[in-house]
Amino acid sequence: MNILAIDTASNVCSVAVGVESGVIFEKNINKGLTHSELLIPMIEKVVLNANIEKKDINMVVVANGPGSFTGIRIGVTVANTFGQVLGIPVVGVTALDSLAIGVGSTPATICPIIDAKGKKVYTALYKHNGGLNKISDYKLIDVEELNEYVKTNENKKLIFTGDGVLCYKDYIDVNLTNIKYEFADDNNNFQKASNLIKYVLKDKALLEVKTNFVNPFYIKKSQAEN
Repeated sequence: MNILAIDTASNVCSVAVGVESGVIFEKNINKGLTHSELLIPMIEKVVLNANIEKKDINMVVVANGPGSFTGIRIGVTVANTFGQVLGIPVVGVTALDSLAIGVGSTPATICPIIDAKGKKVYTALYKHNGGLNKISDYKLIDVEELNEYVKTNENKKLIFTGDGVLCYKDYIDVNLTNIKYEFADDNNNFQKASNLIKYVLKDKALLEVKTNFVNPFYIKKSQAEN
């Protein structure tokens, strides 16, 4: 199975191709939100470097949010177009799930944080203990709420990851008290299409998806308050 992965939900435009044994080739470009210009040429280059043709793609997996509304729409639209033209399944994976699996297999509670502007972050909590399990709802919260949000962590180890780390590392260092935490390596703080492939390969049910259309996944403040 040849899997094309697309992540345009952040400033980084990322494309990868993988098979059931893992990722074959990946390309990441961080030029801000210029994904509409970058994405198709990147797909062509990645497919070429993976030694396949577009007609050989069997599945598309796309980061469908949360993140940049414009970026999400671009990635989802292209993924759905591939699905409909080639008659292949399209799978949506949230950017938070993707970041969480990118941290690795260290037993820990993982807290991806994605900058939502206005001193807000998209977040969720995961436990990695032999497998990745989401233990909270997807949330949009004020940065000031992080301390209270992660207090429910029962593991000794808490790992923050995502571009929110780049924005709010200093704030976390000053304001998170009585909590043991660390930050993921810089390489794991940006969203990568290879993580999407890792995620679907870990969840075999996703490999059986038949639909060739996904919707963008947005989180509004009202959802976090319900």
